[in-house]
Amino acid sequence: MKRHDPVKRLKERRRIGRGRTGIAVAAAAGVIALATVSNSTAMAAPPDAFDPSVLGPMDSQSWENMDDMTWDDYVGVPGTDWANDVEGSERQFNGAIVLLDFENQPFLVTQPEGTHAFGDPSGLANGLDREQVPGFYLDLLNKPSELNHGRTINEYWMEQSGGRLSVQMEAFGPYQLPGNIEEYGLNDSFNKPNAAFCPQGLSCNKNIRTDALPLWGADIGSADPLTQFDQVFYVTAGHDESATWEEFGQMLFEHPEDVTDDFGPPRDENGIALDQNGAPMANWAKTRYIPWTSWAAAVNHWPNANFASNGRAGNSTQAESSGMGTYAHEFSHILGISDNYGNPYGTEAADGGPLRDTSGPFDILARGTFNGPGGTHERWSVPSVAGGSQPSGVALRNRINLGIIDESSYLNLQESELDSLGSIVTNVVSRAVMRPGELTGINLVFDKPGAAPADDSTGTCTRRAKFDCDGGSFDNYTVEVIDRMGTDSFQPDHGVMIAKTKNQDRNPFIWTIDANPQDIATVDYVRPDGTPIMITRGDQRQLNDALFHAGNDSGSEFEYVDTANGLHFYIVNVQRDEAGILAYDVAVRSTVSAGPQARGVDLGEAVVNGNLASLHGQAQANGTAIAQCAVPLTNTGGAVEDAKANSDIYRLATSIEGRGWSVHTPSSIVTATAGETISVPVYASRGADAARDATVTITATSENDPSATETLTCEIDAPGNAR
Repeated sequence: MKRHDPVKRLKERRRIGRGRTGIAVAAAAGVIALATVSNSTAMAAPPDAFDPSVLGPMDSQSWENMDDMTWDDYVGVPGTDWANDVEGSERQFNGAIVLLDFENQPFLVTQPEGTHAFGDPSGLANGLDREQVPGFYLDLLNKPSELNHGRTINEYWMEQSGGRLSVQMEAFGPYQLPGNIEEYGLNDSFNKPNAAFCPQGLSCNKNIRTDALPLWGADIGSADPLTQFDQVFYVTAGHDESATWEEFGQMLFEHPEDVTDDFGPPRDENGIALDQNGAPMANWAKTRYIPWTSWAAAVNHWPNANFASNGRAGNSTQAESSGMGTYAHEFSHILGISDNYGNPYGTEAADGGPLRDTSGPFDILARGTFNGPGGTHERWSVPSVAGGSQPSGVALRNRINLGIIDESSYLNLQESELDSLGSIVTNVVSRAVMRPGELTGINLVFDKPGAAPADDSTGTCTRRAKFDCDGGSFDNYTVEVIDRMGTDSFQPDHGVMIAKTKNQDRNPFIWTIDANPQDIATVDYVRPDGTPIMITRGDQRQLNDALFHAGNDSGSEFEYVDTANGLHFYIVNVQRDEAGILAYDVAVRSTVSAGPQARGVDLGEAVVNGNLASLHGQAQANGTAIAQCAVPLTNTGGAVEDAKANSDIYRLATSIEGRGWSVHTPSSIVTATAGETISVPVYASRGADAARDATVTITATSENDPSATETLTCEIDAPGNAR
């Protein structure tokens, strides 16, 4: 039908936008190359000839826009079956799903395919009987199936809590609310003043919770059913405004006056609709973030949650288009945490922008609720199994605040303790995996809570005065490993997230340090006139490339220095085991204290490896021949009892003399425990028409004590000779 054409145009513009986005991704992405040599183990016997990949990054940044992801990108967590584990070891939430429709909006899944102006319901589910709706949505949310790809809200919280917290639910209804969808959806600050958008004869001030409670209560025989459950999800017929305001507004129409009648208010046989003032109604209405969207998008309510109080369950409202990301986000509010995101579309201080996003796609209380195949602009379809249906994991700060992580699962380190130790080195495992005896992260606590200055040399910037100012007054740093696995399968990248955090929910209470703060220059979508629209500077996708990576030439950074707070963070090494579990060796150093132990380093005699004969004849087919100087590095410093502080951090510097030769080290940072000898690989590559011989110079310097340094040379001149 004609009214489906705008939806086809929307999808085409998303397809064009994805194509242009891919150009930016391809330029930044690389193939993941994991380290083949561990800093804590002896080097295996080297091959006669080295593959050219040894000259590439050990941990390449490979970010991908969620727009281009599909369900094939989902990777399960080895050894877990959280979706079918129904009992949490510490707490089981007993919840209710309450299904509500409107006088003029039946449940979309009961309608024939494509009958709504937005093209819903899809072919995945339609034509159900009204009585089947509660069971359908209960199963969609919490019963593993082909439709939900085996992903459930219970699985989400079991994974985030390491099996501590489970969510089981009952479904109730359906109940018809006493009013039209617009009478509830236009009742918030995003659409007011709404007299011009509310049809004459209606009252656009109705409240979903107020009208649902007596209907539901009478059905189950309770004057206050919120006292009978741990949490409640109110699910309304139709769409939510969060997933439709942009997609069926400025993405489809150039100007508000261009919105067509099928996206406007219902009109009489003469094509007239009157507002509360008796004036003819337009086909657009006010919305959040920007001045307008189509009326059909604005009449949908915006999902929101209330905290639990006075023995009554925390509860949230969402709609048929709301994916599991919305439920996980709102459930986080029910557990007691606030929002941690801003306005990505702001243009002036008065509307909160323009501001850099807080923690982007990496936390469910920020924009991680948008994660899932298709990403940001694929969250409106019913049933919702695309963008927004596989949300981000819960960030370490929030796991700690919610009490869903054991204290033994993360390193809690006081700033003064770090100063007394000088530095610490530890291994951190992907947050998707919470196994006994492994660390999920580091929480570094400032000695003076709230005293940490902002990310500005003067410490005086304010959020609205400077685009990327964090605002200061943080209490901690957190370090955690994010991998594209489990509920984090739809993250843009793998790597290490370094973040400032606050103990209280004062936005921003998680501030991800951006390893690539420059504009990511990615197309969001294409306007109706063909103009490509870039993602805004405040968009969460600006942080797609924010994670830190190990080693050189990754496309990201392997270290971060906070001069104001006297801290230096290092991403030392990366490992992925046979089961596919990602982990990083990370180090944190105090820049104000070297610690009590003596620091020292010794470089032993280098051994040259590789097929040296090929270095002296014609260059290999790819134009490069490779030799390796294997350099023994010994930590000759003093030992301490604290295992996490019994290592030193060394910075490597290399150079090479010889025409046509180049030198490469996988990482400029290595660590070794006191008395330990590690083997440091340094690669020398010879191009075509290069000189016969080369001299490699290697210097290792303690980061804790720069006077502890040593230099050696490695001569590449004949088979078997090295000195």
